[in-house]
Amino acid sequence: MKKVLFVIPSFGHGGTNKSLWNFLSAYPHKDLDVHILCMGSKGPYREKFSLFHLLPECIPLSALEPFALSTAGDSIFKKAHKLFWKLLYKICLRSNKERLFSYAAKKYKKDGYDVVVAFQEGVATAFVAHIYAEKHIAWVRCDYSNYLRLAKKSEESEIYRHFNDIVCVSKYTANIFKSYYPDFSQNVHAVYNIIDADGIIAASKDTIKDPDFNNDLFTLVSVGRMDPVKRFRYIPSIAKAMRDNGCLFKWYIIGGGGTETEEVKKKIKEFDVGEQVILLGERSNPYPYIATADVLVCPSITEACPNVVNEAKILHIPPIVADFPTAFEFVTSGENGLILTIDEMSNALINLYFNRNVLSDIRQGVGSFVYQNEEICEQLSRLLSK
Repeated sequence: MKKVLFVIPSFGHGGTNKSLWNFLSAYPHKDLDVHILCMGSKGPYREKFSLFHLLPECIPLSALEPFALSTAGDSIFKKAHKLFWKLLYKICLRSNKERLFSYAAKKYKKDGYDVVVAFQEGVATAFVAHIYAEKHIAWVRCDYSNYLRLAKKSEESEIYRHFNDIVCVSKYTANIFKSYYPDFSQNVHAVYNIIDADGIIAASKDTIKDPDFNNDLFTLVSVGRMDPVKRFRYIPSIAKAMRDNGCLFKWYIIGGGGTETEEVKKKIKEFDVGEQVILLGERSNPYPYIATADVLVCPSITEACPNVVNEAKILHIPPIVADFPTAFEFVTSGENGLILTIDEMSNALINLYFNRNVLSDIRQGVGSFVYQNEEICEQLSRLLSK
């Protein structure tokens, strides 16, 4: 039995933790002794991951995310310990994480892990490079051409030299990564996310007890963090064009966090579409909302592997997506969804509203979709066992 450590940056909502949960739920890991280390301390996935061997909080690592370093409910001693590391981080470690990583990694050497997996690019990958193990695997969940706007290519190259395999969550992201780091091309693999299709279908049948939601009118749903990359700020102007052309509809945005909430609210007010565009905030179960919608709209400028698009397809709801590069891997435009530029979206949605036969054809196309996890599990099994 292989002893495997998965390292994640936080317990928060998001694609990384959802993907890890789906992987651990679907993968037949009888041959794996699964351990999980979170670099943060609090979040909704903590309880879920406690079903596995969840390692105790590493306070020096938590200090790397000083605003997430919660002391609520801690003893006076533990509060002082956390505040010490937080202060140390601010004073001398912010510009030299290598020392902290090396210090923290030593405590895991005695555990004798066969495989250590950094389940997200960035800080988790930089830390895992310091942990002793027979094998290191890195997951890349982003378009590296965008990521390198914030990171240094040379520093990232040095980090990835420590990894035996690099998993990218789509063919496009794998090709982009290889274009920046051709020396690692032989170690790069495109592996889609495992998705719990049965769980999504079951969760979608929950009754919606939400006074802010109804689907009496044509219903559009968008789901995601309120980040600039999601481009939810464009929705109010698209909604205005739809309303001005006689469409009667409700467009619900599900998601919180991020930095765009106030900007989206400002745009809703600017275009006077408060009756049409409703911000629902975070919902622990978004699937009943998606399942009762006419379409799911994903206006993102980029997506490494658009989980919400696949989830809509699993629920046989047509995805209307922007033309980010990976869209073409997951949607066949005109058959099981539509791929459009952001400028084409308003006219396309108006057309769907008034030409329900077009929408019906797309619904029929997506109605036969079945998500296949078997091949993905086989790919992962080969990576973890070789």
